[in-house]
Amino acid sequence: MTAINSIASTVFVAIDISKHRHEVLISIPGK
Repeated sequence: MTAINSIASTVFVAIDISKHRHEVLISIPGK
């Protein structure tokens, strides 16, 4: 179970990072 939990948390962190990057790209349309 711990392995599954660590994988799930890693995936969620990756999604969070991609969302943050996406927001940054949207907030700076000039680049």
